[in-house]
Amino acid sequence: MKYNPKVNEDAANLPGFQALHPLQPPETAQGILELMHETLELLCRITGMSWGTLQPLAGAQGEFTGLKLFRALFQKRGEEGRSKILVPASARLAGFEVVEIKSNEQGIVCPGSLREHLDGRLAGIMLTNPNTLGKTRPGDMGFDVVHLNLHKTFSTPHGGGGPGSGPVLVKRDLVPFLPAPDIVGGDGGYRLDFDRPESIGRVAAFYGNIAVVIKAYAYLLVMGGKGLEEVAERAVLNANYLKEKLKSRYPLPYDRPCMHEFVLSAGQLKESRGVSALDVAKRLLD
Repeated sequence: MKYNPKVNEDAANLPGFQALHPLQPPETAQGILELMHETLELLCRITGMSWGTLQPLAGAQGEFTGLKLFRALFQKRGEEGRSKILVPASARLAGFEVVEIKSNEQGIVCPGSLREHLDGRLAGIMLTNPNTLGKTRPGDMGFDVVHLNLHKTFSTPHGGGGPGSGPVLVKRDLVPFLPAPDIVGGDGGYRLDFDRPESIGRVAAFYGNIAVVIKAYAYLLVMGGKGLEEVAERAVLNANYLKEKLKSRYPLPYDRPCMHEFVLSAGQLKESRGVSALDVAKRLLD
């Protein structure tokens, strides 16, 4: 988490990548098409999904894309009465009704609070993997759609408004609805497939934020499966170390072992000194 080796920046700055143009013929861009195809394959292995798209340019756009995929599937099935989405705000943009689910005293979603909404109107449930305080492999748990922020976890520094990349990965039933074009091919070459009659269409002008994708691909190849496990384990260890060091100075709403991050409160600082959480964040940047 937040590990950004400079070598991956160097990879994205190679002249062959820098000189690419999204409108050039696919036969002249085989290298980047292969890289994009292999990146999707690797991300599918990590998440337990079947296939995906690199088009979304941010996490919020990835979330929106997932919801559009839900809607396309239910329209095909004739289940347009499924209009309710639990949790995400972008559901309204996609034409769904938003139902907010409160976190419990541990800061996580309580299954009991979801149960009352499991009816014929429910189109989907969105959870943050499974929440901000945890990690898992969504495909193994039965999730149908997952979006990743390559600009957070896969070697691009994030913040300040960009750059972003929020690939969306899906299970097999949703593959036909993915944004067009798809990247297809193999040993005989790669091409962009626009012949996708059930696709939700484009969600970006071209094929994604390629510089971020290149950095993520370089990161995945360098780290490998074992390296990614070690990075995750160290992120968890480091987060718990920092939590223990800081909880005597800032209130800790959820005092329990965390995963890659934890939540502190600046409420007492605000009350006693007029210092906000934003003030603390800006001073840390300084």
